[in-house]
Amino acid sequence: MRFAATLMFLVLVSLPIHAATWHVAKDGSGDFTVIQDAVDAASPGDTIHIHAGRYEEMVENFDMWGDGSYFANPHVAVTKDDLTFIGDGADVTLIGPEFRPADPPSLYSGFCTTHAYASGTVIRDLAVESVNIGLMVASSTAEISGYRATAMVEGIWVATTGSCIIDDCVFTDCGDGVVSYSYARNVTVRNSQFADCGTAYVSLGTDEVLIEDCTATDMHSGFNIQQGSSATLRRVTLHGYVATGIGVLSGANVEIYDSSIVGGIAGISSGGESLLCEGTRVSGQSAAVVDFNSAGATVFRDCELINGGGLTVYCLYNGSGDCHVEMTNNYWGTDSEAQIAEWIDDSIDDPDRCCTVDFIPFNDESTPTEAKSWSSVKGLFKAGGDE
Repeated sequence: MRFAATLMFLVLVSLPIHAATWHVAKDGSGDFTVIQDAVDAASPGDTIHIHAGRYEEMVENFDMWGDGSYFANPHVAVTKDDLTFIGDGADVTLIGPEFRPADPPSLYSGFCTTHAYASGTVIRDLAVESVNIGLMVASSTAEISGYRATAMVEGIWVATTGSCIIDDCVFTDCGDGVVSYSYARNVTVRNSQFADCGTAYVSLGTDEVLIEDCTATDMHSGFNIQQGSSATLRRVTLHGYVATGIGVLSGANVEIYDSSIVGGIAGISSGGESLLCEGTRVSGQSAAVVDFNSAGATVFRDCELINGGGLTVYCLYNGSGDCHVEMTNNYWGTDSEAQIAEWIDDSIDDPDRCCTVDFIPFNDESTPTEAKSWSSVKGLFKAGGDE
């Protein structure tokens, strides 16, 4: 009998423990009416279903790193590992006030999740409105989808130490859509839309950024990759912006494939370590389609660089050495070598500058092309010291 009881105990403890789902509903039909109450009751791995409604309750002075160094004021403080938050949709599950406070508290945010409390977080199908920072994401991993950020300074603030996936999200009326920092890595933004924002994405030293199938319209600027970041952009569409479409700055290494950048003052502005651009159309800029201010290794292949009335290429780097920008085999909107040369301002125009554009041979007609892999041209970057 004792053996049978022991065997039954071992069977019971070996059975999987099923995660719970907690329901939060403003009308009282769920387990809770306040999201934070559900977080406090949950166990790691649980799901919190946030039903339709506007949730304005706030957690005051949340010690976000657990050491007293920074205090946030979020509507939801994530204090358990591996919690999943699911709304009824970004049009009906609303976190934050209808209108942003005139004097909001410090680090006023929708969700705050940090590695001091949470090893992973999933947020889906809800909106955050009228706060300073929509999502403060610094858990070890995070997955965000179906999220909408409206009327705030930063839509998502990323400092996660493992990976962060942002998929099928919408950012409107934000100072910056997404901002990631040097202690973040493996940040993916895909299938997302940015409109009426200052900048779509700012990367401040983040490694392994991937931006793909995203659209940015009616912006001040598009994507700003700087401070040693490494990023790949694929099938990105930018139009209706004011200043620079894609900025590559401060030692950044960037690859751009199969994208469209239309309008603004400058299409691509590079002062980074390296830039590879393939299969991309850049057109309609008022000052320069592309400008450079570094000796970083630069390659353009199979692109359409269409003059918008100013310069097509402006090389203003005046450092030492003999810097060449590899821009052969591109279409420039004309079959005239003399006209292309007129649209380029480089060391040939000003000997004090060491930057020279190599554009011959060029394509004499617009032809759809398939972008080559990075490995196929990486030899060109060895001379630039990238490897």
